[in-house]
Amino acid sequence: MTDFLARPNQRVEDHLRNVASMAAEALVHWPDMSRLAYAAGLLHDLGKCSCAWQQYLEETVSSVAAGQPRRRSLEHVWSSADAADQLLQSMHPVSRRTITTAIVGHHGSMGRRRGPGSDARVNEALAWFADASDLQSALNQQIEADQWGASVDPIQPASHWKFGVDQEQAQACLSAWVEQEIVQRIVQSALVDADWTDAHAAAQNRQPELTRSPPFHQFRGDFARNNSTGLKSSLNRFDELRTSVFDETVHAAHDSDGKPGFYLLDAPTGIGKTRSSLGFAFAHAEHSLARRLIVAAPFISVTSQNVAATQRLVFGDGPGREHVLEHHSMAEGQSWKARAATQNWDSPIIVTTSIQLLKSLHSCRLASIRKLHRLADSIIVLDEWQTIPIDLLVASLQTLSILVRNFGTTVLLTSATPRHLKIREALVPGVVCVVSEDTSSEAAEVARQRVQWNFPPAFSSCVEFADSVRHELATSKLVIANTRATASEVAVHLAQDDAFVLHLSTSMTPVHREFVLDQVRR
Repeated sequence: MTDFLARPNQRVEDHLRNVASMAAEALVHWPDMSRLAYAAGLLHDLGKCSCAWQQYLEETVSSVAAGQPRRRSLEHVWSSADAADQLLQSMHPVSRRTITTAIVGHHGSMGRRRGPGSDARVNEALAWFADASDLQSALNQQIEADQWGASVDPIQPASHWKFGVDQEQAQACLSAWVEQEIVQRIVQSALVDADWTDAHAAAQNRQPELTRSPPFHQFRGDFARNNSTGLKSSLNRFDELRTSVFDETVHAAHDSDGKPGFYLLDAPTGIGKTRSSLGFAFAHAEHSLARRLIVAAPFISVTSQNVAATQRLVFGDGPGREHVLEHHSMAEGQSWKARAATQNWDSPIIVTTSIQLLKSLHSCRLASIRKLHRLADSIIVLDEWQTIPIDLLVASLQTLSILVRNFGTTVLLTSATPRHLKIREALVPGVVCVVSEDTSSEAAEVARQRVQWNFPPAFSSCVEFADSVRHELATSKLVIANTRATASEVAVHLAQDDAFVLHLSTSMTPVHREFVLDQVRR
């Protein structure tokens, strides 16, 4: 058998084995998906098994060494997909389509238009694979064991339905098709992550491996210790309700018996939702296979607060803080290991923005899809879920519901200002409220009683408004403006007569913002 090269220092055969093993391992808890990922990894680079592609690789290496421009890339993806299509003829059409689509999209983007492969390169690849008897045997085992394709509805729904068609049947067909597409994305995610991981390892002349971050539930003891030391004594009814919300949330997690699903935590600001959601996650993980906790918030300011709170509650000031991965545009000062982990979310606890999560669910870009399989066996806390536009929210919850049903994902929706929607019927059937209606209503009422409202007349300018603030008798004042420009202008006017005016803005860098917050706390 010819030793074709996938890259200058790695044989195609070794690359195919490595990628297939890692892709299958990533989905090991779901045998049907694992078999599809293994087959995709075993066939994804067959197009490189041709003399023409090997010549292209040799000329490219020589050009780079001589400092000359690289040759135009020679296609190998479509040839790989065509060869795979022929090798998988005995497989169910849905399973075969899932594998070949993943191969077509493992370079470029999801849904990439498929072009014709080179017949000559396809024939060479098939001949090479026929000589690799052990690879052929491994592929046949996956084909014979595949049952997933036959278990789903293989009919693609029409873009429009004629009069007289059973709408219930049409909706069921559409739902089955969407579910196939999510499985397609999961398989492609595992393939892309394994392919990029192996390529990076080969470039460094080392053996590839999917890094094994510890499961987040291993830090349950740290959370229990730091949580107990950080609890305030019950000085008033709101403090008592804060404890009640935490206890009810944890009890609901234990009562779930580890069953994946949707859970709802709606409670007012200051009641300790971050603490309660962490308590829910650790309690739920005691009864499930959940390995990862993902906290997604809509705004950078909320994300930063979640990062700080999570680090403090789980690890205190200890060295374990490195296990909390920040993935957002304002994250600074992270180690190279943490920056690498943002590419595939290989960390036990991830605190990110809602947009990063939604990109993984919906985007066609490989950088986003690569993280998708990490949502399996995970607990996702979707903070302030009501801020997501309703159309996008409905689509996202539908996608998450497929992960819940098929991949062991659990979703906790938290909010301080919930939408006036009957979420049980409108968005997620079967959602479980983790806090009783009585506790939630009383907490909201007590929270309202902590504030006295006064509605002053409208002001004609920022200067007039700043003067009114200056004349207020309160010794401590917080001014919130609707735009950053207005906040800056008001702060400038107030600072002319008061040296203790602090201006806080999302335009600041994380270090600057934290410096100002420290001053506020002091």
